[in-house]
Amino acid sequence: MRFFFNGIPMFLRITGCMRKAVFALSSCLLVYALQGLYHPLQSSLQYRRTNAAIRDGTFRESITLQESTDVFAVLTFDSGLQAVPVMRDEADNPFYIDHGLHGEEDPAGMPFTFNAPDDPVITVFGHLVYYDDQAAFSPLQVLMDPDVCEANRFVNLVFLDETRRYEIRSVFTVDEEHNADFPVLPGVPSPEWIDYAQYYRMPGTSPFTAGDWFLVLQTCCRNRKNVHLLIVAAEIE
Repeated sequence: MRFFFNGIPMFLRITGCMRKAVFALSSCLLVYALQGLYHPLQSSLQYRRTNAAIRDGTFRESITLQESTDVFAVLTFDSGLQAVPVMRDEADNPFYIDHGLHGEEDPAGMPFTFNAPDDPVITVFGHLVYYDDQAAFSPLQVLMDPDVCEANRFVNLVFLDETRRYEIRSVFTVDEEHNADFPVLPGVPSPEWIDYAQYYRMPGTSPFTAGDWFLVLQTCCRNRKNVHLLIVAAEIE
């Protein structure tokens, strides 16, 4: 009996230590979970604030004040479907595929291009799917509907010293397995590339020509592995 009662304090001490350990572990797990929720929320808020700054005209001013940034241009739709910075990046090791506007780590990334402003084809890449459609190119999936695309067919690239206006004329998908011969990232558009884009040209739009300057928006397709959505626009006066 004495052994039993003498063992109670030790038992209570062990139980107390276990309780503290469980509490500490639970706290760590809670913090980890909250961090997991915080990042997409932070990314979403930042994305919306950036969009708001572009829409009210303050973002272009910020580009002017920060000419050393990696901002290539601002992509806007006349309809208001999208307004987002496009970052200049390196083809060998794209930085903005998983980083935000200010260089912070962000799996949602930013739209980016490897091209120079004087290239005849400017291809802009961006993520489509990320945490409840908060990726920069998530809105572009609606353009697969011809009627919706018609209502959103005018798009702009806003540079520091000029604004280039484009008309979307083709929206189509490219499967890497079945369309391996189609150059997803053309340098100078070949006749074959123009013919391919021409095949999907929307009714009522002007034909593509070899002299056109192109803007190509490229992203992935939801639930379709290795399939790219391409939105091809030609510069207009």
